[in-house]
Amino acid sequence: GLAQDSKGNLFIADSRDGLGQGFNRVQKFDPSGSFAAQYGGFFFNRNLSVDKDDFVFVVDNNAVFKLDNNLGGIITQWKFGKGRPDQSAFYSIHVGRYSNTVYVADGFSVYKYDTSGAGGKSIYTHNDAAHANWGLTEDAQQNILIIGGYGGPAGTGKITKISPAGQV
Repeated sequence: GLAQDSKGNLFIADSRDGLGQGFNRVQKFDPSGSFAAQYGGFFFNRNLSVDKDDFVFVVDNNAVFKLDNNLGGIITQWKFGKGRPDQSAFYSIHVGRYSNTVYVADGFSVYKYDTSGAGGKSIYTHNDAAHANWGLTEDAQQNILIIGGYGGPAGTGKITKISPAGQV
């Protein structure tokens, strides 16, 4: 995953590949493209997002980590079970541009938290294994967009839109 903060710094979730190889870290590059910092020790960090206060949020298998902007350490973390009925791995994360609401997706549901990890309310659930929730973003009207699917030659992806009022 990639995310940019308000200062133009780029953050990259550098995860392992399907063979269990990789660095499992987050790297930070300044606006000129120079390496600035990294934080490692993740298990399988699939995606990340930066909030309006420039904190970095990382989904790592069954946990969410909030890091400081310099990647100097973990500020808070929460794991599966916090508002979730199962132990599915997290695939994606998005922190709202207009609020500090954290949206986290596993294979079949999207959950809404605040930046401390409180909440865990499911805002969307489906049972279609061919459309796992692989990506989250937000449009200018504050609708949450869920990008689903495993791709492949047939391209099974689809986009689901959830309004701020929770309408699908």
